[in-house]
Amino acid sequence: MDGHLIGIAQELVHARPETEDEARAALEWIAARRGIALHELMAEQNRLHPLAS
Repeated sequence: MDGHLIGIAQELVHARPETEDEARAALEWIAARRGIALHELMAEQNRLHPLAS
C-alpha cells in the first residue's frame, strides 16, 4: 500500500503515524469505535476522497 494507510489515518486523526503498522492500528481503532470493519472504513474514505490518478 506504500503509504496509503498513512494518508488515510492522517486525514482521520490528528496524529502523524510514521509506519503502515501505526496507521493500521489507528484506522482499526477508528473503525471499531464506529462499529464497522476496517475495509468498510477504507471504502467509505475512498468514496469521500478518491485517489487522484
